[in-house]
Amino acid sequence: MRLLLALLFAGAGVIASADTAPAEDGVLASYYLGGLSGNEYELDVTHVVPGVTAGALSRGNGLNYTVRAENTFCANGWTRSEEPAENDYFSFTIAPLEGYEIDLEALDFTEFVNRNGPANFVIRSSLDDFKSNCFGPVGISDIAPVNLREIPLSDAFLGLTKPVTFRLIAWGSKSSGSGVWGIGNPKVPTRLVVRGQARRP
Repeated sequence: MRLLLALLFAGAGVIASADTAPAEDGVLASYYLGGLSGNEYELDVTHVVPGVTAGALSRGNGLNYTVRAENTFCANGWTRSEEPAENDYFSFTIAPLEGYEIDLEALDFTEFVNRNGPANFVIRSSLDDFKSNCFGPVGISDIAPVNLREIPLSDAFLGLTKPVTFRLIAWGSKSSGSGVWGIGNPKVPTRLVVRGQARRP
């Protein structure tokens, strides 16, 4: 299954009456990026299935949102360091409602970078307090500035009964002021998608 990326309970899911609440096409939650300016403070979840709650896609407080890029959620201010900075990330959280458990199977999203943007990114989660990488590190190249990422998750994300937060962390920017990295495609509307299923145990 394919995957895609945070949700701190800004939008509430609806409890299903059935014992099992499978997501259509395996989509648990999604964020639609079409029509954004790129500098929105945060982005509320667009869709969640019954049994799931999701909050807004947001930035760590090390980043700025003073740049604009249509159809994206982006940031500048990425560290120029060769190591990740503690507060330079995009974040979202997903959680089961009471009486449900969720399997998180994949994250799907498109990411883009400008010529001064960061050179690497990883994905980490709150399952181990953001200590290890769920994905990456992966190089980001302005030679191919727009990339579709389809990221499978490990079995550690199956059968969850508590919230989990993901962070997309980037570093190695050529310029912290003008270096931009974001989720989305400036030319075409896309979504950030969390794939999996929700069910009653």
